[in-house]
Amino acid sequence: MISAHPVVYVKMLTGRTITLFSKLSSAVDELKRAIRVEENFTPDEQRLVFAGKQLNDSGRLVDHDVRNGSTLYLILRLNGGER
Repeated sequence: MISAHPVVYVKMLTGRTITLFSKLSSAVDELKRAIRVEENFTPDEQRLVFAGKQLNDSGRLVDHDVRNGSTLYLILRLNGGER
C-alpha cells in the first residue's frame, strides 16, 4: 500500500532526525522551506545530500530517486570566508 503522505527523514550532523511529509514530486527547494519551519535554517544555508550526491534545488525529489522513507542528510553552509 502506498502512503498518501510520503515520509522523508532528514538527518542532521548532530544526529537528530526530523520527519517531514512531502510529495515526492515536490522540488528540493520546497523541502528546504519545510526544514526552515522545523529548524530555522534558511534554504540558502542548507545542502541536502542523498545517496552521496548533493540535491539540486530546482530538481524534484523523485528526480534524485528519493522515495517514501528515504533519509536525506542536511549539511549547513558556513557563513563568512573569503569575499
